[in-house]
Amino acid sequence: LQAISTTALAAMTTAQVTGLTSSEVSALASNMTLQQLSVLTTAQADGLTGATLSSLSSAQLAAISTREIASISSSELANMTSTQLRRLTPLQVTALSTDAVAALATGLSTAQLMALSSQQVAGLTTATLNALSATSTAQLQALSGKVMAAMSTDQLAAIATQSLSALTTTQVGALRSDQLPVVVSQLSANQIKALSSAQLSALGSTQLQALNSSQLQALSASAIAGLSTDQVASLQSSQVALLTSTQVTALSASQLPVVLSQMTTSELKQLSKAQAVALNASSLSALTSSQLQAISTTALAAMTTAQV
Repeated sequence: LQAISTTALAAMTTAQVTGLTSSEVSALASNMTLQQLSVLTTAQADGLTGATLSSLSSAQLAAISTREIASISSSELANMTSTQLRRLTPLQVTALSTDAVAALATGLSTAQLMALSSQQVAGLTTATLNALSATSTAQLQALSGKVMAAMSTDQLAAIATQSLSALTTTQVGALRSDQLPVVVSQLSANQIKALSSAQLSALGSTQLQALNSSQLQALSASAIAGLSTDQVASLQSSQVALLTSTQVTALSASQLPVVLSQMTTSELKQLSKAQAVALNASSLSALTSSQLQAISTTALAAMTTAQV
């Protein structure tokens, strides 16, 4: 078969090509035209070996339909080098089985990784994800927000710590609320800023207390306002003292009383009239004289006689 000239092979009709056995196709594929390769059947494609696939040019490989790509065994695809593997078009990558993606993930380009579906990523083992994140942050950043949200908590936990900090704000913003507790302590201040109130609602006292100063101060005003009273109450005194003026003014009437006695004089100066009016006598009585004196005259003037 390999003795057939390129000219003679090119003259074969579509019917003749589809009539070849899988072993015959594997032997002739590197000399086939783009049109001939595009009409291969799934049975013929299933017989393509790693060596044959590696011998194809980029144009020839791209000519193989997604249906046929999907039929090629993952073991044969795994025999391709990273350079050869990256000749697959993003569309062809979307046709790969979950087993094939799991076997090939670390060799895929960023463009190919961007094309992966949630179902394909769901098949990645924790070992593969760990290897992927350790290989290149660019590869990890190529995963879409939708794909990140489809990961299990075990998969997310498998991503190396140094790589988690490389996640884009779009990826972090796409994380499910149940995924966040697994990674929140390892996120950068810039990533923390991307978190929504809905995501933060899943954090328990342990995760909140683990936030360092830069992470805590990175929480937006809306994120602070979205915390439950119990979440705010779980903050350590040292954390309450680190709240920015914007965060302090964002505290709601129900949140403020549970942290009032832990606030610094500088923070108490930031209280608005609306916040002052919401304070009850019990929370005010817990303040020291220095703390009381720190409350602005404007805020004090807004208090009712019952509060005073």
